[in-house]
Amino acid sequence: MDAADEGDVLVSARIAKREQIMMAAVQKRAYPVVLIADNGFPEIFHPSEEKQTLCASGRLLLLTPWKYHYRKADEGITVAECKTMNCITQAVCRLRDDWWK
Repeated sequence: MDAADEGDVLVSARIAKREQIMMAAVQKRAYPVVLIADNGFPEIFHPSEEKQTLCASGRLLLLTPWKYHYRKADEGITVAECKTMNCITQAVCRLRDDWWK
């Protein structure tokens, strides 16, 4: 939160529960964020009114490397997908491989 307070844009795959909570808090304060989505966007994609407003005001960017596919409600994402999302986050932030150590 301190980084966002100082003007940094937070980039997240929102995989872990605490990461989801933190990003929700950052968005609630109207700080800009980049979110890596775990599924692609359908051919006809219409985000929620809230997401549209955030995108239009420069406070939200949604990124995904995948094409959209139907996912059952109980179907989770795979470890490989999580690693891919984290690698995208790392690349967007231009961090070295040892950033987490």
